[in-house]
Amino acid sequence: MKKYLALMLVYATQLTADEFHNNNLLVGGESISLGGAYTALSNDLSVMHYNPAGLTRIKETKTASVNTVSWERTEHKNVFSNGNNLIRDSLSIVPGFFGIGHTDKNWAYGLSFGVIDYGQEKTVQNEIYQVPATQTTPAEHTDEYAYITVDNISYQLTLATALKLSDTLSIGTGLGVQYRDFRTLQGSGVVNQTYLPTATIYSGFDARRRYRDQHIVLQPSLGLLWKKHDLSFGLNLSKDIAAKRNYDITTTILVTSPTQLPSHVTPILRLYESSKEKQKFPLKLSFGGAYKISNSVRFSLDVHHFKQANNELKTLQKTGDIVTRDLKELTNFAFGTNFKITKLKQVYIGFFTDKSNGIIDTNIDLQRVEDIDLKGVSLAYKGNIYDYPFTIGGYYKWGEGRARYADLRVADTLVGIPLYPNNVNNDIAEAEKRSFIGYISLDF
Repeated sequence: MKKYLALMLVYATQLTADEFHNNNLLVGGESISLGGAYTALSNDLSVMHYNPAGLTRIKETKTASVNTVSWERTEHKNVFSNGNNLIRDSLSIVPGFFGIGHTDKNWAYGLSFGVIDYGQEKTVQNEIYQVPATQTTPAEHTDEYAYITVDNISYQLTLATALKLSDTLSIGTGLGVQYRDFRTLQGSGVVNQTYLPTATIYSGFDARRRYRDQHIVLQPSLGLLWKKHDLSFGLNLSKDIAAKRNYDITTTILVTSPTQLPSHVTPILRLYESSKEKQKFPLKLSFGGAYKISNSVRFSLDVHHFKQANNELKTLQKTGDIVTRDLKELTNFAFGTNFKITKLKQVYIGFFTDKSNGIIDTNIDLQRVEDIDLKGVSLAYKGNIYDYPFTIGGYYKWGEGRARYADLRVADTLVGIPLYPNNVNNDIAEAEKRSFIGYISLDF
């Protein structure tokens, strides 16, 4: 059987459906404007996401972030046999964030509901080309293709409370409950026409896999906020704890050949496997500082450190697919500033990083992982509409790195013959990612 395509599924990465980054969607209005540098600030109810201790400083009783638009492009280099890249585009409308709060003397309470990860993608790419005849081989017409459909959403309901210990110091705690549902159907294949003097011979294969990964995750957090005059510092400790998981994969492979296949080859296959193995997540420590230079200018800086999460390697019995993986230790930074134009109008600028938590280990077979470190910039305008403060803005992220999509070796193993070209790079390809998020936020 002739080998063509260098890519096989299921390497599901999208900014808002991305298991390889911790900073997929920034949450809140002002916090997004500052690139997520919000641990030491407390001007809207998104503090429940960054530092619950800030609840004691909130004046508004409700915050909403709506009409968020997400676009992303990921380009994998030299994927097809003709040397072309695989280009993935996605455009999604993200529902946003809503929070309510109440203050009673030194105590404050809050409840929020937010979409913390969201994405939809429908990618289909065909590469059609002709292979001219030679003295020993006939002419061929080749159609290589890849298709990727992603539906992903993560909701979080958070209940938080905070106590004002003094005029300068507050402590807060929160408990978030997340529901994550990630679904994808991805596949690839080739249709080949070989032109013989007396007939046209057809051959090829189609390999596809459907993934569904459901999580219920608890996120307890503990925060401190110190504020005096124009200087403030914040500290927040949080951890995701998997409470329940359902993970399943359905694999379908069809192989056709003009000649008889060897007896050990499976020309058609459909296989289902599932697991309830839980993934361990890292401990997150956030530290922030903010300083108001004048009535017109303020700066904010955050450091978000994620400890390494070591997971015992768990695989599916029949296919060898990896169910759990290690998450590497990393530190993200965020810096933001805002300038007052008038009393009611402000401009925000933020800079931040979103590093990959993926570890590419070539000693692990069938490992799909991405290692692309992202950096971003945010820009926003804040004004008033009908006496309510609103913010409109967006942020852009970009980066380059590597991606490993070793699922193609699953297909080779199950069928019994190599469907994809062998290579010397352990199925690692160069990749780059670009994304944009636009949003509107309203306090009332």
